[in-house]
Amino acid sequence: MARTFSMVTVASPSMLLERARRAGSENGVALIGNERSGRFSHKMLRGEYRIIGPTVIVTITYKHRLVPWSVLEGRLRALFASASSGMARVSGTSTAPMARRTREGRRASRRRLPHRSYPHRR
Repeated sequence: MARTFSMVTVASPSMLLERARRAGSENGVALIGNERSGRFSHKMLRGEYRIIGPTVIVTITYKHRLVPWSVLEGRLRALFASASSGMARVSGTSTAPMARRTREGRRASRRRLPHRSYPHRR
């Protein structure tokens, strides 16, 4: 269930790394690496990063099921947008295989559940 985010920023790699280290230490994230590449880990999240020119590529290799992808993307966007002038452009692609739904699975999702009537409160 890996997902890669690519962000373009105008900040220098040293400034980005400093900002990421500060944000990581405030949130319990271990960050190992330099201005070109590295990895990070947290009890709810693990991944790696690469900085190629103005582009920062972050790959999330493990994410706890309680952490929504939208929240994660928002945090990344905020981290790199505040380091540059304007909003950072984020694009994400999933590398996880898609689960195929069988014919029975599609039929089961269309079935209506029996209506349960509950006594009205007065």
